[in-house]
Amino acid sequence: MNGEILIPGGGLPIEFGGEVVGGIGVGGAPGTHLDDACAQEGLDAIGAAPKVSRSK
Repeated sequence: MNGEILIPGGGLPIEFGGEVVGGIGVGGAPGTHLDDACAQEGLDAIGAAPKVSRSK
């Protein structure tokens, strides 16, 4: 984003009941869209609120 902040793909907040309680980070896939999808699968596995758009 700038010289002090970088927001890469694959990082998502973990949210339960409208409250952020942590975060999940995934890296290494050949594309941030795949890192995002893998992180979302992790959120789904624990029943956390979805953060990645399901459209496509």
